[in-house]
Amino acid sequence: LVGADPLPEMYVGRLSAQTESEVSDIVAKIVGYDSVPPALLNQQILLAADDDSLSFETGQEDLVSLYLSDTKIPAERAYLRQLGVAATNQKIRDTINLGAVTTNYLGHGNVHNWAAENVFIDTSDLPLLTNSDRPTF
Repeated sequence: LVGADPLPEMYVGRLSAQTESEVSDIVAKIVGYDSVPPALLNQQILLAADDDSLSFETGQEDLVSLYLSDTKIPAERAYLRQLGVAATNQKIRDTINLGAVTTNYLGHGNVHNWAAENVFIDTSDLPLLTNSDRPTF
């Protein structure tokens, strides 16, 4: 960390895949993103947070204040503590389906679901996403 703020200067993510084919699919989506016409991209960011700790929401709000406050990019929030499971799940799906350019989740989870409450589950929620031409990152 550099400076007084608690945020890293570079964020590192992971591409979760179990097979070489899955890695190829993910990389193709990333590379293909540049070919998506800007009109199809909803210039919006989705911030989702688990309810286990208020620090998850605070972390998301820190991102907004540090990186988005000087931009015109709106941040849609889906905070489990504020909305409950059903409404958070619906908001996540709706915002991704509208083409949110970036999705950031802070909280507990694993490769199959977000949060102990299963607010987003790969087997039941992924088939409901309709944004294949507008991938979220």
